[in-house]
Amino acid sequence: MSDGLILMAVGMIVVFVALSLLLTSIVLMFHFLAEKETPKTVESKPEAGGEAALPPEKLIDGHLIAILTAAATAALGARVRVYRVGFIGEESQRDHSWVQQARSELHTSHQRKNY
Repeated sequence: MSDGLILMAVGMIVVFVALSLLLTSIVLMFHFLAEKETPKTVESKPEAGGEAALPPEKLIDGHLIAILTAAATAALGARVRVYRVGFIGEESQRDHSWVQQARSELHTSHQRKNY
């Protein structure tokens, strides 16, 4: 019985040491690869007449796009490319009420099967 306990202790120590080494190597690789990537500068291209129509608090510039990209990257844990940025508010809900109506009809059109 004593030999079994020694074998169990040695096996557990070997497993924990191996897992610790694996964790250390993953963390080192993550930090090494994260330091190699350099952020690109982001320049926004305003749409024709788009900036003049928006009030100053709703202007979308390069800084806002960079902040949104960084937040999405941090939240998802992967590299993210922002293709389009827009404000969601009362105007967009009024303008696209037909989209909401279509979604509502689509969701209610499916019949749920009772098994």
